[in-house]
Amino acid sequence: MAVFGEIEGERHRVGILETVPGREEQFSYDPSFVERFPAAPLSVALPFQGEPYSARRARPFFRNLLPEGAALAAVARKLEVESSSYLKVLDALGSECIGAVVLGREDVEAPAEAYGYEPLARETVGAVFREGADGVAQLQEEAKLSLAGAQSKMGLYLERKDGVAHYALPCGSAPSTHIVKTSSRRFEQLSENEHFCLRVAGSVGLNVPDSFIDVIEGQPLFVIERFDRKVLPEREDRAGADFHRVLRMHQEDFCQVLGLLPERKYEAGGVRYAKWVGDEIAARSTDPVRDLQAFAKLLVFNAVVGNCDGHLKNITAMRGVDWRAFELAPVYDVASTAVYRGLDRHMAMRIGRTSRVDEVGRGDFLLLAEELVLSKKVMVRLIDEVCEGALRSMGCIVSDMENSLNRSLPKLAEIEQFARGQIDRIGAQLPWAARL
Repeated sequence: MAVFGEIEGERHRVGILETVPGREEQFSYDPSFVERFPAAPLSVALPFQGEPYSARRARPFFRNLLPEGAALAAVARKLEVESSSYLKVLDALGSECIGAVVLGREDVEAPAEAYGYEPLARETVGAVFREGADGVAQLQEEAKLSLAGAQSKMGLYLERKDGVAHYALPCGSAPSTHIVKTSSRRFEQLSENEHFCLRVAGSVGLNVPDSFIDVIEGQPLFVIERFDRKVLPEREDRAGADFHRVLRMHQEDFCQVLGLLPERKYEAGGVRYAKWVGDEIAARSTDPVRDLQAFAKLLVFNAVVGNCDGHLKNITAMRGVDWRAFELAPVYDVASTAVYRGLDRHMAMRIGRTSRVDEVGRGDFLLLAEELVLSKKVMVRLIDEVCEGALRSMGCIVSDMENSLNRSLPKLAEIEQFARGQIDRIGAQLPWAARL
């Protein structure tokens, strides 16, 4: 497979991912790409070098482009391949990945006539998601699209007209603009949960993408704007007058940044993932002070709302349209897992002396500050902003969502109740706590 990258809206051949007889796959950079873009490697974990990268070094980047778990199994079934054959799945779905990477056959690029969008009736979108993982897998295979993560989701082009979302399926190498997820049959009101948590995250000062709940024939869908896409005002000539031009922006999740396979996204043993992420931000970020504080605030927020799934694949570095930047991406994939029975209540990253969400306290975050080389004064301010902001906003957001959806949302009330208990412990010693 040829590995293409979109830089400033133009397609470039970055290198080749190939299998070698008697050996595993390897990745090699194209010398012309290295010469033209000397500060823009595919991954910070794969700096430019003349010799090929072995599977051990290259595989984490490419494996982390794929779905995981049941979502990957559903796609593999549709393709009639083993889910462990990641190169075959990537070959089938590589036309639209996360970030700015496009994979294709070595000798051909998608013909111009294949580029475009196929409008989807809202009823069709609803029907696809009612079928669950298999329905989404069918649409993914048709669009040749790969989205990382374990949840069934689909990248679609979206435009609002008269307040109504209209969807289109990307064809060829056309980019999507939004990600659409369905509510889980196992976890009640998960779509509303994620939208609520994102709104609360925005209210405490975290950078979040636009999102909304779209109800199609009674089915709530969570829709979030892709932060690795930039929609331009001009129309896309190749797709007709009805669609805007969309640029891809490069990104890497922190499994890719750290060169880890997706199976290692959760902290285990004696490693300290929060410190690892902090060290990478300090060494690489174009604004390390801002990004370290944003990362610390995200960890406080996860503890407050009970999001135990804040693993390495749910934290991303944006590399931008020119691949030269490194900055923390907006917050995404945040939902309260603590309000569902049977789920692990250990957080994906240890905070201070504990990984249990029910035990983490203010002192643990002060220990985290030492790991991230933040002053205790800064950490106290971040705790203050999260706890006070959440207390002030949660009730209003619950009411607003119930009014807009015209039904009660008991799961959101559970999240609010859980968060208040967390704030009593994490923020109890803060001066404003007694006033609210």
